Amino acid sequence: VLEHIHRTTGTLAALVDSLQGLLGDNRVVMGLMPAIIGLFPSAGGARFSAPLVEESANGCVIDPERKSYINYLFSHIWEYVSPLYPGFILTATIAAVSMSQLFVWQVSFPITVLVIGSVIGFRGVKTHPRHTGRTRRHDLGVAAKSFSPILAAIVLVVGLGVDIALSMAIVVAAMLVVYVYGPRRRWAAIRESLSLNTL
Repeated sequence: VLEHIHRTTGTLAALVDSLQGLLGDNRVVMGLMPAIIGLFPSAGGARFSAPLVEESANGCVIDPERKSYINYLFSHIWEYVSPLYPGFILTATIAAVSMSQLFVWQVSFPITVLVIGSVIGFRGVKTHPRHTGRTRRHDLGVAAKSFSPILAAIVLVVGLGVDIALSMAIVVAAMLVVYVYGPRRRWAAIRESLSLNTL
């Protein structure tokens, strides 16, 4: 539902466009967006991050398989070190070590994957900079506003320890209010967002 609201209100396109204006390189944005979404250990996360990669790749000559690779690679770099991922917690428990110690031992893994994967993923892909004439301050403001729902969910989960499902429900409810969704539009957003295949 969060992805649907972002996409249909134009917030998703605004976020990507502002980041491209700030960073000046589609390739950086293509990797950054799924990495941000990958902070959430959720089933079907690609449903959210894949459209971000698609939007970021606008103007670049890149095939669908490569975009899928980039999305998958950057979405999963946190699994080695994030205490939000069940596999990381389970590993620390079985090995009888603290999660901070396990983080130190494994921090080289995401760095290695990031470096090697970026070379493979972006080989031959040329950037397509956008010259919008906007100021960096404007782009920064748009990026902050567009990213605030995702940031709010991260703060609720990581900072305040709120359950991730409840956190997402709070954020979605707030967005429905901010974007003035009436009853019919709310039902449409929920209906169009649910996929039996994902479930």
